[in-house]
Amino acid sequence: MRTRTKILLAVALGLFWGLFIHDYGRPKAVTETSEADLRTFYDDSNTAFFDGKLPQDVVITRTEHDPRWMATTSKLPDGRFLIKMNTRYTAAQRVAFQTMLHEECHVKTWSEFDEHGPRWKACMVGLDIQGAFKAYLLDEYDGGDR
Repeated sequence: MRTRTKILLAVALGLFWGLFIHDYGRPKAVTETSEADLRTFYDDSNTAFFDGKLPQDVVITRTEHDPRWMATTSKLPDGRFLIKMNTRYTAAQRVAFQTMLHEECHVKTWSEFDEHGPRWKACMVGLDIQGAFKAYLLDEYDGGDR
């Protein structure tokens, strides 16, 4: 076998290895959080952290596409709230659930003019005091010492 052929074979095998076999550095596939998952989480966290006082008829979609926002909350003409999640940033369940808690505070403290004002901040601190963020940041967090 000639040197040139050996070099070409080595390069071809290297490319084959890099493209089809070796996955080092490739992002792992993420199962996107579905609208049903988001609805279930909204309902569960409404019960757990908001005493069930948030509206039940909130519309939840994965249709926010503006790259500036992980999610947005707005009010529909009929008075219901619309929470739109951006799948570009909230595909992973842990991130989606953290973001949903943020949006639930917007629902609780709704104001078109003072989005992240003192009432919203107090809501977020209240969630933290209740352990809402720890429960979804840490796997199987039970509040005990380990």
